[in-house]
Amino acid sequence: MALLASFLGLLFSSCTIYEDGPLFSLLSKKQRIANVWVAERVTDPNGNEITDSYSSWTWTFTEDGEATVSYKIVVDIVVHGTWNLLDNGAIFQLISNELLGQNIEEYDILRLTDKEFWVRAADGTVFRLKAK
Repeated sequence: MALLASFLGLLFSSCTIYEDGPLFSLLSKKQRIANVWVAERVTDPNGNEITDSYSSWTWTFTEDGEATVSYKIVVDIVVHGTWNLLDNGAIFQLISNELLGQNIEEYDILRLTDKEFWVRAADGTVFRLKAK
């Protein structure tokens, strides 16, 4: 019995690559990312909450790698692009086609479920997104 418990513990610990889980999912990473997301909580690199700055933002990702980010500053802005997974799914890459050219950003994935998508930007900003 102890051998079975050890094997199962090793199996489930190897299923997750994300700091905040989940340990296991029946959905593929692409299926979990494919959703419409809104900011639940955003913190700057110092841990200060800046969620209000992202209250109008919506991130839409399709399973086939299409991405749309929309938000309102003074006018509605919609940015189209694509997304990829790198480093065995540990890194989320967002490639956006903006007015001044292509922009590539990479985020460490902290948590990925079909309802929660948490990422950390290169500058340390943490986005805790929830399914809309």
